[in-house]
Amino acid sequence: MGIPVAEIPEAAVAHVMGLLRQVNMVIVGAEAVTSNGGIISRIGTFQLAQLASKVKIPFYVAAETHKFARKFPWDQRDLGFEQRMLDFSTDTASKQPQDAVDYTPPALISNLITENGVHLPLYVFEQLLDIYGSLA
Repeated sequence: MGIPVAEIPEAAVAHVMGLLRQVNMVIVGAEAVTSNGGIISRIGTFQLAQLASKVKIPFYVAAETHKFARKFPWDQRDLGFEQRMLDFSTDTASKQPQDAVDYTPPALISNLITENGVHLPLYVFEQLLDIYGSLA
Protein backbone atom coordinates (compact mmCIF):
# COMPACT_ATOMS: atom_id res chain seq x y z
CA MET A 1 0.00 0.00 0.00
CA GLY A 2 3.02 2.28 0.23
CA ILE A 3 2.15 3.80 3.60
CA PRO A 4 5.29 4.62 5.58
CA VAL A 5 5.04 3.48 9.20
CA ALA A 6 7.41 3.96 12.12
CA GLU A 7 7.34 2.54 15.62
CA ILE A 8 8.65 5.16 18.02
CA PRO A 9 10.25 4.15 21.33
CA GLU A 10 8.17 5.38 24.28
CA ALA A 11 11.02 7.54 25.55
CA ALA A 12 11.20 9.41 22.23
CA VAL A 13 7.50 10.03 21.56
CA ALA A 14 7.36 13.63 22.82
CA HIS A 15 10.52 14.51 20.93
CA VAL A 16 9.37 13.04 17.60
CA MET A 17 5.73 14.21 17.84
CA GLY A 18 6.19 17.58 19.46
CA LEU A 19 9.58 18.86 18.42
CA LEU A 20 10.40 17.17 15.14
CA ARG A 21 6.77 17.16 13.94
CA GLN A 22 7.39 13.98 11.94
CA VAL A 23 4.16 12.22 12.92
CA ASN A 24 0.96 12.53 10.85
CA MET A 25 -1.28 10.32 12.99
CA VAL A 26 -1.19 7.95 15.94
CA ILE A 27 -2.83 4.50 15.87
CA VAL A 28 -3.11 2.42 19.05
CA GLY A 29 -4.93 -0.74 20.05
CA ALA A 30 -7.21 -1.26 23.05
CA GLU A 31 -7.91 -3.90 25.67
CA ALA A 32 -11.52 -2.67 25.78
CA VAL A 33 -13.64 0.12 24.34
CA THR A 34 -16.03 1.61 26.89
CA SER A 35 -19.66 2.48 26.26
CA ASN A 36 -18.85 6.19 26.00
CA GLY A 37 -16.22 5.55 23.30
CA GLY A 38 -13.19 5.80 25.57
CA ILE A 39 -10.60 3.03 25.72
CA ILE A 40 -8.82 0.94 28.28
CA SER A 41 -5.36 0.24 26.94
CA ARG A 42 -1.80 -0.35 28.08
CA ILE A 43 -0.36 2.19 30.44
CA GLY A 44 0.90 5.30 28.70
CA THR A 45 -1.85 5.43 26.08
CA PHE A 46 -3.60 8.28 27.91
CA GLN A 47 -0.36 10.32 27.88
CA LEU A 48 0.12 9.61 24.20
CA ALA A 49 -3.45 10.77 23.45
CA GLN A 50 -2.92 13.96 25.45
CA LEU A 51 0.28 14.73 23.57
CA ALA A 52 -1.36 14.02 20.20
CA SER A 53 -4.21 16.37 21.14
CA LYS A 54 -1.79 19.09 22.22
CA VAL A 55 0.16 19.01 18.93
CA LYS A 56 -3.04 18.50 16.88
CA ILE A 57 -2.25 15.03 15.51
CA PRO A 58 -5.20 12.66 14.89
CA PHE A 59 -5.38 9.84 17.46
CA TYR A 60 -6.99 6.62 16.15
CA VAL A 61 -7.90 3.43 17.99
CA ALA A 62 -7.93 0.11 16.15
CA ALA A 63 -10.19 -2.36 17.95
CA GLU A 64 -12.56 -5.15 17.06
CA THR A 65 -16.21 -4.68 18.01
CA HIS A 66 -16.08 -7.69 20.37
CA LYS A 67 -14.01 -5.42 22.65
CA PHE A 68 -16.93 -3.01 23.10
CA ALA A 69 -17.92 -3.10 26.79
CA ARG A 70 -20.89 -1.77 28.73
CA LYS A 71 -18.45 -0.18 31.15
CA PHE A 72 -18.26 3.56 31.76
CA PRO A 73 -15.27 4.49 33.95
CA TRP A 74 -15.29 7.91 35.60
CA ASP A 75 -11.51 8.26 35.71
CA GLN A 76 -8.19 6.37 35.84
CA ARG A 77 -9.07 4.77 39.20
CA ASP A 78 -12.48 3.48 38.12
CA LEU A 79 -11.45 0.71 35.73
CA GLY A 80 -13.54 -1.89 37.57
CA PHE A 81 -10.93 -4.54 38.24
CA GLU A 82 -7.87 -4.92 40.39
CA GLN A 83 -4.52 -5.07 38.66
CA ARG A 84 -1.43 -6.59 40.20
CA MET A 85 1.92 -6.03 38.62
CA LEU A 86 4.96 -8.00 39.70
CA ASP A 87 7.46 -5.96 41.67
CA PHE A 88 11.00 -7.21 41.24
CA SER A 89 12.61 -4.49 43.34
CA THR A 90 14.28 -5.17 46.67
CA ASP A 91 13.21 -1.85 48.16
CA THR A 92 10.21 -2.32 50.46
CA ALA A 93 9.10 1.28 49.86
CA SER A 94 8.32 0.44 46.23
CA LYS A 95 5.43 -1.89 47.07
CA GLN A 96 2.89 0.59 45.74
CA PRO A 97 0.30 -0.85 43.35
CA GLN A 98 0.67 0.23 39.74
CA ASP A 99 -1.87 0.01 36.97
CA ALA A 100 -1.00 -2.02 33.90
CA VAL A 101 -3.62 -0.17 31.86
CA ASP A 102 -5.09 3.30 31.77
CA TYR A 103 -8.27 4.95 30.54
CA THR A 104 -8.31 7.35 27.60
CA PRO A 105 -11.52 9.42 27.33
CA PRO A 106 -13.36 9.73 24.00
CA ALA A 107 -12.63 13.46 23.76
CA LEU A 108 -9.01 12.56 22.92
CA ILE A 109 -9.94 9.96 20.28
CA SER A 110 -10.37 11.10 16.67
CA ASN A 111 -11.91 7.88 15.33
CA LEU A 112 -12.26 4.17 15.99
CA ILE A 113 -11.09 1.76 13.31
CA THR A 114 -13.10 -1.49 13.45
CA GLU A 115 -13.84 -4.40 11.14
CA ASN A 116 -16.97 -2.42 10.21
CA GLY A 117 -15.11 0.72 9.14
CA VAL A 118 -13.97 4.00 10.66
CA HIS A 119 -16.33 5.58 13.18
CA LEU A 120 -16.57 8.35 15.75
CA PRO A 121 -16.37 7.21 19.41
CA LEU A 122 -20.18 7.61 19.73
CA TYR A 123 -20.47 4.53 17.48
CA VAL A 124 -19.76 2.30 20.49
CA PHE A 125 -22.83 3.50 22.38
CA GLU A 126 -25.02 3.03 19.30
CA GLN A 127 -23.72 -0.51 18.74
CA LEU A 128 -24.21 -1.49 22.38
CA LEU A 129 -27.79 -0.18 22.28
CA ASP A 130 -28.43 -2.27 19.16
CA ILE A 131 -27.03 -5.37 20.87
CA TYR A 132 -28.51 -5.02 24.38
CA GLY A 133 -31.49 -2.71 23.89
CA SER A 134 -30.35 -0.66 26.90
CA LEU A 135 -27.20 -0.16 28.91
CA ALA A 136 -28.83 -0.67 32.31
